[in-house]
Amino acid sequence: MDWRVVLRHWRNTQSEEALAAVKNTLDHWLRGGIYDQVGGGFHRYSTDRHWLVPHFEKMLYDNALVPQLFLEAYQATHSVEYAQVIRETLSYVEREMTSPLGGFFSTQDADSEGVEGKYYVWQNQEIQSMFSPELGPLLCKVYGVSPIGNWEKTNILHLPKSLAEVAREEQMELGWLEHELSKAKSQLFHQRKNRIPPFKDEKIILGWNGLMIETFAKAFQVLGDEAYIHSATKCANFVERFLRKESSSQLAHSFQEGKMQGSAFLDDYAYFINGLLSLFECDFDSKWLDWAERLANTVIDEFWDPLEKSFYYSPKNYEKLIFRPKEFQDGALPSPTAMMLTALIRLYKLLNKVEFLQKIEALFYSHFELMKKAPLACGQMFIAFELFKNQSKEVVIVAGADEETEQELLDYLRGNFFPNVVTVLKTPKNMNLDLLKNKAALKDLPTVYICQNNTCLPPLSNLEDLIKRINE
Repeated sequence: MDWRVVLRHWRNTQSEEALAAVKNTLDHWLRGGIYDQVGGGFHRYSTDRHWLVPHFEKMLYDNALVPQLFLEAYQATHSVEYAQVIRETLSYVEREMTSPLGGFFSTQDADSEGVEGKYYVWQNQEIQSMFSPELGPLLCKVYGVSPIGNWEKTNILHLPKSLAEVAREEQMELGWLEHELSKAKSQLFHQRKNRIPPFKDEKIILGWNGLMIETFAKAFQVLGDEAYIHSATKCANFVERFLRKESSSQLAHSFQEGKMQGSAFLDDYAYFINGLLSLFECDFDSKWLDWAERLANTVIDEFWDPLEKSFYYSPKNYEKLIFRPKEFQDGALPSPTAMMLTALIRLYKLLNKVEFLQKIEALFYSHFELMKKAPLACGQMFIAFELFKNQSKEVVIVAGADEETEQELLDYLRGNFFPNVVTVLKTPKNMNLDLLKNKAALKDLPTVYICQNNTCLPPLSNLEDLIKRINE
């Protein structure tokens, strides 16, 4: 199940049960052993129902997709815990999974020195010896550490109880406990760095990098950290420099040992185009939008099946196969077809080009039966449908003299959960977009235009009116 679909259901219905289900799942993830409590980042999957014992491998795509869910949950709940998990996970990616050239590496192995999880687990005495007689036992309680261990005579750090519960039981201030835990985690992290780390696969895969660009771009929008847009931009520039084929708009699948390798597949293009569109929503520079449009046209030319109105997985000039595959359903990653559909919808909302609309409608028509018969396999397809049809809006902000109000308007739209809203700030770098034409600041004030189905409501110029209008 794609929990982002459940969040959209909550947004549409205000079902407290739906939101509680999402929160319950994410709370177990962030407190479990599947989350690296010391270094940040998510392991590949859990081997038990309690999220305690993971397969310790770390995949780049998990550490892109999971933070995207946490970002949406943060927009819905403004949970400080969710923001912390996002920041710690992205810090892990920046620190350990980023090439000096700007691309992101693909995986870290589960084992080191031939033993799975050895890098990540702890002995009780090891932790007790690192801290004072007062703090050591407290940390062991917080992280569920015992002399007998919780996995193969070792301890996987997790949070069996919330910090608020521990503070209440120990009759201490929650703020003090959080402060001490933050310092202790830093000590544990530096102690762990003395161990032999797992092997890292330094292949840079276009599609997974596209997912990571989108995550960093969205994290910048929601949390406001400039480092995130820097990471996203640096990766996009890496793709342009090292994965773009000469004299062509086509891209390569991967980069390793100084060379591009293979032709990009549908998922590579679809994930990367969505990343470019999220970058555009950060700085509103039309160069990202222009590149996304060119790549979308390349995908239509190289992958489109005019008979079945769908996309092939491989380009038309790829090696000849007995069967040319298609990928419709979500798996460990979102469906390439559904992600390409999402990209086309986002492009159509920004560019209003009829050729994209025709492909969107054809794709929905050809996949409607699958969505009915196997909805749990079509999460991304439903997200795309929601964006296309369900009270979808384009919001244009035209800058005025009051920069503080302008930022307030933008922060509100970015900081809250509006999954079907595309926001564009009119700037000198994008003012030629059709969506922005004939939209001007009123009385030199920041002015907001809310548009739906190519029709715009009367403009407004303050946050109170925006909050009322956008939630109608």
